[in-house]
Amino acid sequence: MRFSAAWSAALAGDPEAVEVLKGFDMRHSSFSERALHMAFRRMERRTALSWHKELSLSADTIRLAVIGTGIIGDSVLVPWLLEQMQNMDLARLAGDAFSMITGVDIAVAEMEGAGPEGYDAVPNDDPEDGNVAMDPYEELPCPSFERITAWWNKNRGSYPNGLRHLQGKPITEDHLQYVLKTGRQRNRAAAALELAMMKPGQPLFEVRAPASRQCNGVTG
Repeated sequence: MRFSAAWSAALAGDPEAVEVLKGFDMRHSSFSERALHMAFRRMERRTALSWHKELSLSADTIRLAVIGTGIIGDSVLVPWLLEQMQNMDLARLAGDAFSMITGVDIAVAEMEGAGPEGYDAVPNDDPEDGNVAMDPYEELPCPSFERITAWWNKNRGSYPNGLRHLQGKPITEDHLQYVLKTGRQRNRAAAALELAMMKPGQPLFEVRAPASRQCNGVTG
């Protein structure tokens, strides 16, 4: 399959494979998010920011831009991310990306918002509505724009622009190992992918494997 070949080649460091991944129909492809996770991580900062802007300008792809913010991990995008928290169709995704960068657990830190009355993220009962898919991010907390903005204004100095962050710290091998051992599943998957890119030839750690196998496989 073309996607699998491009994904594997990008993991191995082939820059041409990144362009192939970008070439997938990012609006409709079932591979769009997987392509996003790999492509953004293999891009130079300027290229990543440029593609992020391109995605953010279309209503069809702005959701991918929000997800991509957490992948890029650069705090320069946080002000844009805060704006997206005011859009209830994007708020949970924006909160998740914010947590991915800063390490803030929105629920634990009591930064959740109630959301507008009548908003429902799940499919409705209209038989004429063909959209019956559940939102895979529905379980995420809905962020409070005001509380998170206040927190960011106070703590933004701890996150210098130009560095990629994951779970509150710049990406280093030691920190990735820590996230792999202690983080939540979404963050562990990100750390595993970053480690595989950082150490060419090392197999991608399978975060979906049985717990006993994962414990034996974690290094560091």
